[in-house]
Amino acid sequence: IRQQIFDDQIPKCTRTSRCSGIIKPDIVFFGEDLPRRFQLYVQDLPSCDCCIVMGTSLAVYPFADIVDSTTRSTTRLLINR
Repeated sequence: IRQQIFDDQIPKCTRTSRCSGIIKPDIVFFGEDLPRRFQLYVQDLPSCDCCIVMGTSLAVYPFADIVDSTTRSTTRLLINR
């Protein structure tokens, strides 16, 4: 897989001869649809004690709404490197 990435190729599964699926991390890339479970945050955030948000500038919606969906007393931590 490493060599495929360094060769600017799309990495594909080579575990078996029948599998040639694309290998990608379990993340949502820019432009991809968010999974349905993402909308569950609307129910959870008002009752959370701490909100940790990682890997986003909070510039793109709907993700940018997450921090504002918490209560004023909720501790918030943004990690964006």
